[in-house]
Amino acid sequence: MGAIERLMRRSAAAVPRTLRALQLATDVTKRLPFLRRMHLALSGGGIGACDAQEAVGGGEWVWVSELPGPTEALRQPFQERKLVMYIHGGAFVLCSPATHRAITCNIARATGALVLAVTYRRPPDCSFPGALEDIIATYQRIVACFPPSRIIVAGESAGGNLTLSLCVHLAKAGLPLPSGIVLMCPWVDLADRSFTPWEEAKDYLHPELIEAFASAYVAGELVKQRQELVSPIYSTALGLLPPTLLIYGSAETLAPQNERFAKQLRAHGVQLTTYVGPDQVHAFPVYADVAYGDLGQAVVMASAAMSVSLLLLFAGFFWLVFAAIVGASRHFEIAVEMSCISVVILVIAKVVLLMAGTHNAHGSFYRDDESTTSLSSSGESACFDIEDEKPPGFECYRQLNLFSEQLWERSV
Repeated sequence: MGAIERLMRRSAAAVPRTLRALQLATDVTKRLPFLRRMHLALSGGGIGACDAQEAVGGGEWVWVSELPGPTEALRQPFQERKLVMYIHGGAFVLCSPATHRAITCNIARATGALVLAVTYRRPPDCSFPGALEDIIATYQRIVACFPPSRIIVAGESAGGNLTLSLCVHLAKAGLPLPSGIVLMCPWVDLADRSFTPWEEAKDYLHPELIEAFASAYVAGELVKQRQELVSPIYSTALGLLPPTLLIYGSAETLAPQNERFAKQLRAHGVQLTTYVGPDQVHAFPVYADVAYGDLGQAVVMASAAMSVSLLLLFAGFFWLVFAAIVGASRHFEIAVEMSCISVVILVIAKVVLLMAGTHNAHGSFYRDDESTTSLSSSGESACFDIEDEKPPGFECYRQLNLFSEQLWERSV
């Protein structure tokens, strides 16, 4: 995880402050169709994904292949259907469902539910309340297909903000709330500027970027940053929220505001479970597979193998050109041998990734068949024996597994 943190900090300090350029950089993932297959392979086998129809607001369906996909799920009896509506992060400006498959694949495994990763309009093309209006419209569409008691809304970073704003809107309008919400490193206070100085911080969220993203979301109208549908921490309707799982890292820039938010939820009587990743930075669940799992080692090994393979291919090509010039058959043989070796290395790299993916697909990072751990019924933070805890990136998904099981047991 340390290498990822250092890379993200260097990127945050060096990237241009032009939001449009940053947005285009993250949008590459949804413009290249083959990347979906690559993401699914890297996230582990046994996961299906396809584009969601406009009838449910667009986005992407993700599900465990052994379980009902979107077509089959909508054929089930209404009260048996279950769904996780996932709202991606990216400071309101960046990213898409395509960039967050590492999370959605793990959510599908952790909950055994169909996942709908939704889309929304983003600044600078559309500022507040455009994104929230899209989320509300999508939720209204899916409650026609799934019972609210079988829906969990989850979001990370800005997606956590939109999750909360959605529920505040629903509660005040007297509309059905989801059975529960999952907030991963949520950005709950856009007006907050009391950050640890960049030189002293471990996190990669640069204060300049935070301020730029917040300003873009409210179109420069700073007074809006304290409105309850922009910064849910200021809402007067927090006591109406459904059962909530709050996950954040102790070393992230947003940790202080998440601590304050947790205190407010408890003071309002919300059934709250928290998991604080020790010494973890912002959005650490995104990096779980690469930072802690066999997949991370496999990616490193496969990347090295692919680099060697490409070098051999280039060397073989130039050797072939040299052989054609000098007309030496032996040089042709060497070029062919290099090409064959490079292909073998590529095959080995793919096998390594597939093996790691198959291991990930078993979901062992959040399920523990011998564990008797359960969430606290009083709504306090869940407590686990230290020997039962997984690495932080995986532990948050085990918490999600337990949280979703408890909610859906009540809805039966």
